[in-house]
Amino acid sequence: MKDFNDITALVNKASATIAELEASRAAIVKQMKELEQAGMANASMFWAQDRFLYLSYPKSGPNEKRGKRKYVGNDKAKVREAIAKVERFKLHKTLAQQLELTDEALRAARTQMLNTDSTLSRALASLATTATTMNIAERVTAELVRCESQHHLQG
Repeated sequence: MKDFNDITALVNKASATIAELEASRAAIVKQMKELEQAGMANASMFWAQDRFLYLSYPKSGPNEKRGKRKYVGNDKAKVREAIAKVERFKLHKTLAQQLELTDEALRAARTQMLNTDSTLSRALASLATTATTMNIAERVTAELVRCESQHHLQG
């Protein structure tokens, strides 16, 4: 059976893990917002005649036969920016998956902490009841000893 120090260490470790997950979550959310502000493109890239860049976007609705295409051209600055937008979208998508996993881990850790808290609360209540019962038993025993002592003294 674990002693109180072991339980305290486990609770402290779980609390630290939750704090780390919360910090990680905040960092992911911040990075996602920065990517959104910088601009993203949910598109695939293709080169026409190995010289002109196009971005091909997914269909926006079920009635659309194919997604729209955007001509970027071969201007180096425009090409760099288009590629950066596509890469930011890919990174954002990866971060969204990490955020989902982090949220799942946080939910699980918090649930475990709540279960532990409930279990410890029941255990403490049981200990308090036991202590009260023992205190009553000690008082009754002391009273019986006192009564016996008085009875012997009178007899």
